[in-house]
Amino acid sequence: VMARLEREELSPSPAATKETLIRRVTLDLTGLPPTIAEVDAFVADDSADAFDKVVDRLLKSPHYGERMAIDWLDAARYADSNGYQVDRDRELWPWRDWVIRAFNNNMPFDQFTIEQLAGDLLPDATLDQRIATGFHRNHMLNEEGGIIAEEFLAEYTADRVETTAAVWLGQTFTCCRCHDHKFDPFTQRDFYAMKAFFHNVPELGVGIYGNPIRQNAPPFVKIPTPEIEAKIAELNSKFKAANDQIAELSRVQPSEDARLKTAKEEAESLKKQLAAAELEIPTTLVMEELNEPRATFLLMRGAYDKPGEQVTAGTPGVLPAMDDSLPR
Repeated sequence: VMARLEREELSPSPAATKETLIRRVTLDLTGLPPTIAEVDAFVADDSADAFDKVVDRLLKSPHYGERMAIDWLDAARYADSNGYQVDRDRELWPWRDWVIRAFNNNMPFDQFTIEQLAGDLLPDATLDQRIATGFHRNHMLNEEGGIIAEEFLAEYTADRVETTAAVWLGQTFTCCRCHDHKFDPFTQRDFYAMKAFFHNVPELGVGIYGNPIRQNAPPFVKIPTPEIEAKIAELNSKFKAANDQIAELSRVQPSEDARLKTAKEEAESLKKQLAAAELEIPTTLVMEELNEPRATFLLMRGAYDKPGEQVTAGTPGVLPAMDDSLPR
């Protein structure tokens, strides 16, 4: 009996092999185990393309994008909070959902790259392309009282350089933020030339802790739902009617009567309802360019308050140079 069990263990049955196969591929492609019905159907399917059909089904599953997005979210330092001591919540989930959709739609990698790094700079950028730029708003954001905004702007832009290098170049850039090294082909000048690409965001450096999260860390875009849009449109219509009534009553009366008082109270109430409704609209952090670019300087030893020579945007010197006709 023991010998038979050992043989079966070393040579599993075809059904057991197929069960293992569908379990592994389903976990690999969706992060979820197959259902009993899916296992039974695969085991019972003796056609030559049985496995191909399983893979095709899994690639069409919405869970495929969710599984594939996990590694990218980690590389992009995605989080639902700002970090540091306060670690307040924030809204970046629309960017996360954009990544999931990109995988499910089989977006080409070059487009996947362009939209996340510069979607807002594309001609007639769509809302989706602007949302994609949330990639470089995933860094930590400090809201502590008494911090120096310029210091943390330097931290955020340094984070963008280091993340871009790690994700797209497979290269650490952390050391050349502070100094050159005789064995490292990337220089401090390379670091700050890269920084210049990401230094023109109209961000504040410090979060506004007293503001709701949907007004906390501009730049951001609003993502209204049809339901909220309809609600705001109705409130705006009522608010306009109340103001028209106030104007009419004020025109025909040297004193304020009960009707005018009621109309003013109604208008004030609608104004508050509108403000509350605006805060129901989801937002997401995005990249955006200043009208006038910030000057970028090489920082001595990486210190925000020790600027050295001014640099312009450019790729690392050991890599192919950007064409002179391209904008910086």
